[in-house]
Amino acid sequence: MAATCEISNIFSNYFSAMYSSEDSTLASVPPAATFGADDLVLTLSNPQMSLEGTAPRGTHLWEFIRDILIHPELNEGLMKWENRHEGVFKFLRSEAVAQLWGQKKKNSNMTYEKLSRAMRYYYKREILERVDGRRLVYKFGKNSSGWKEEEVLQSRN
Repeated sequence: MAATCEISNIFSNYFSAMYSSEDSTLASVPPAATFGADDLVLTLSNPQMSLEGTAPRGTHLWEFIRDILIHPELNEGLMKWENRHEGVFKFLRSEAVAQLWGQKKKNSNMTYEKLSRAMRYYYKREILERVDGRRLVYKFGKNSSGWKEEEVLQSRN
């Protein structure tokens, strides 16, 4: 449980900086090394602190998932690329990702079941696709952006 809290806090701080910044480029995001045990202590002593300034209302689930995947230094084994070139990824710790998303949306009752239901809304819009026959495996669709290696490198330059 402590490891989940620490991972949750690191992501909360990281994505808070990313989504609250006026500069939307990833270059403005502080490096992962700036977050650590002190952040966890702050979160435990004041639970609202890590939630203040989090993702704006318009932050989309698929972007949250993408951002976890493109920052492997913060991924902490939550998700992994199965085939980066094709945009195929897998949830390794689905409930932990759901809890992070719940924190982002200020919904303490978030579960993977609810998160996956929300993901299904992206199928018709061709932002996400499910990978048939594979549990917890999804693919970015043709209408998603920012996950391809060349796009990520351009956004950092």
